[in-house]
Amino acid sequence: MGQPYSCNPHVDHLPGRWAGHTHPRRSAGVTIFALAGLAIFASLQDAFQKAFRGNLVFGAVVAFAVASTPFSYMGITSALWAVLAGLRASLIAER
Repeated sequence: MGQPYSCNPHVDHLPGRWAGHTHPRRSAGVTIFALAGLAIFASLQDAFQKAFRGNLVFGAVVAFAVASTPFSYMGITSALWAVLAGLRASLIAER
């Protein structure tokens, strides 16, 4: 089986699913996830504004950055290291 032929000359040279053919259920799933992401954006923005205002902003940013990385050291995940890094950053930078 070769590449499927589409009537659109702008996408005929692209491989696989980009060749002008998308599965309707896959497109609907992507649309639902995109709409859900847009719906939750306002609450995420509000949470960031509340977390990063006032005192100890640098520590909160450092803790968020460490927590968002997927690592484990000595069997301890990044959640605990984020708390420790945030506390240390606040003690050093925001004394």
